[in-house]
Amino acid sequence: MIEILVLLSRIEAGFQVVPLRSCRIPAVLEATMQKMAKVALERRLPLRVRNMQGVVRSNAKLLVVVTKSLLLNAMKLSCGDGVSVCCRRRGNQLRLEVQFRGASIVGSSEKGAFVQLPPLASRPIACELGLGLLLLESLCHRLGHSLHQRQLARDNQLLAIELPLASTAL
Repeated sequence: MIEILVLLSRIEAGFQVVPLRSCRIPAVLEATMQKMAKVALERRLPLRVRNMQGVVRSNAKLLVVVTKSLLLNAMKLSCGDGVSVCCRRRGNQLRLEVQFRGASIVGSSEKGAFVQLPPLASRPIACELGLGLLLLESLCHRLGHSLHQRQLARDNQLLAIELPLASTAL
């Protein structure tokens, strides 16, 4: 988390530019999805991943941080039914959606309560926590992406990031 805070402060101050490039979703997020599947398994939560396709304009390293944090937050709040993640095309945007059934974070003071702790050798992978959603919002804003949270019907929750589609395929 400290690394992200330092990066955000450097970006805010104009000392650091975050390069945006064309990123293939499968290539950028494959290792992250495998790691998150292990976390979900340790937490005894089904993780459903589908349609993770598309080429977006983003920063690959930071896109991994954002995606991992969205999934960790969803796993923490899930009531045990699991977490679903998918990509949906919406016009010139690709929407990476994370859905789960559980506690609402919309309008909640919990929104800023999440912190990401680096994994320790003594702590199982399932004890990782997601980066604070307020930090994620700031990071997404700096990347030119938007972060959305919404409560759906019957305690279903949605966390989503909208990413601009790359103008040319890789």
